[in-house]
Amino acid sequence: MKTQEYINLLDALPDGVVYLNDQTIHWANAAFWKLVDIKPNSAPSLAPLSDYIHPASQECLLTRINAHDALGEIFEISLLSASQESLPVQVHLKATQSPTGTARMIYI
Repeated sequence: MKTQEYINLLDALPDGVVYLNDQTIHWANAAFWKLVDIKPNSAPSLAPLSDYIHPASQECLLTRINAHDALGEIFEISLLSASQESLPVQVHLKATQSPTGTARMIYI
């Protein structure tokens, strides 16, 4: 599958998908942006993941992103919407390759 076909497939999913590298969102599908109350066409091209994670969940998520044994694990965190609302979600972490090493895909 070509990269653009894969992106189109992920963008069509009803669940949020985020591609991270160094805790920075490099790409997220429309479902993720809707969860955090941002119109997909006005979403930032690069954004710190922490901008969209509730402060009470940040340490938990960042610890698990950096722990190789947490990959594949499903756990709960809270997102933070543009209106500062807390939104509890389940997260599934997966590793993927990037030109700079291992990146993370987060399925919400």
